[in-house]
Amino acid sequence: MEVHDTGGLSQAKLFWSSARQSKEIVPSKNLYPEPFAITSSPSSSSILPINGNGGGLRGEYFSDNEFLQYSLPRVDPTINFDWGMSRPAPSLPVDNFSVRWTGWIEPRYSDLYTFSVIADDGARLWLSEKDQNSIPEGSAPLIDDWAWPGVQRTLSTQKQLEAGHRYFIRMEVHDTGGLSQAKLFWSSARQSKEIVPQSQLYSAPETTIVGPPSGNGTGLRGRYYRGGDTAYALTLPYPVVERIDPTIDFAWRYGIPYYSLPGDNFSIRWEGYVQPQYDGDYTFTLQADDSARLWVEESPIYDNMPPLIERGNNTSTQYSAVKTLQRGHLYRIRVDYAQGGGDSFIYLRLTDPSLYKQINPQSQLYPPSTPILSPN
Repeated sequence: MEVHDTGGLSQAKLFWSSARQSKEIVPSKNLYPEPFAITSSPSSSSILPINGNGGGLRGEYFSDNEFLQYSLPRVDPTINFDWGMSRPAPSLPVDNFSVRWTGWIEPRYSDLYTFSVIADDGARLWLSEKDQNSIPEGSAPLIDDWAWPGVQRTLSTQKQLEAGHRYFIRMEVHDTGGLSQAKLFWSSARQSKEIVPQSQLYSAPETTIVGPPSGNGTGLRGRYYRGGDTAYALTLPYPVVERIDPTIDFAWRYGIPYYSLPGDNFSIRWEGYVQPQYDGDYTFTLQADDSARLWVEESPIYDNMPPLIERGNNTSTQYSAVKTLQRGHLYRIRVDYAQGGGDSFIYLRLTDPSLYKQINPQSQLYPPSTPILSPN
């Protein structure tokens, strides 16, 4: 419709009427601005908004900033949090926590959407293609700003979405200190900028990967020896102490691992079984000071077998390796550690197909069936 005025009074009005429609000014609810895409007919969902009935996203909260100490699951109606100097939940610390939200997002319109994240500190955002039930392994995040600047910032990305289809979404944030917040907005040519509303968000189940229930493991057998040379120490007939360690998660720093061991020059061997809960590729991450080696095998482990991970002395660098495991199977695991002096710590973590990076859970670790006990 076009009008022009050349002088004097001016007006412009548009009416409509039909056998069942009384004459009236065409109402705004039946008018749509350009651009829009008609995919099939004037009643296409790409023109009329698709209002959902979602309940929000699944939020998983961790009591550290690296997704290691799982604390709290809940469904959050929206991602619209300004925690400030407060804690997100009573079970979480004020500083040094992380949150992961997962589920589906359903756009109202077929449009090119701008997603904006306000975060303090780091944030990451993934979106799948339409009608997928997870983020494909190895997918790069659309937003990836995981630095620890300690300042609020707005991060944006764009993605073409189709109305009425659901897209799997994963958003992660972490806080390292000071103020903290997390907000997720969207906007498009026909969608005014707003916090993504609860009606367009659908929570993921507790896990999108089917696995058996947790095991009943008690941990790995640890044998502690004097001497920082494992080639020698592990040939001794008896350790100083033998015990079951629930996980390999130790930071002795400049202390001692056991009252009758020295603070420097000691060795440890952990042995037993690990039982994965899911099928898929597991990433094992080993970090230690001083040296450490890791084996994960279906068959018995011998000293001349090449380790899955081997790291050298006097460095705290993380070393990682990937191994395909089948859920419910028992795999032999062995970790050798040697400390020659100075700082001392060792952590063994894994990332399983459910995307949780964690210290090996005690429930999935089992000691050897016939431990050799120390005469002490």
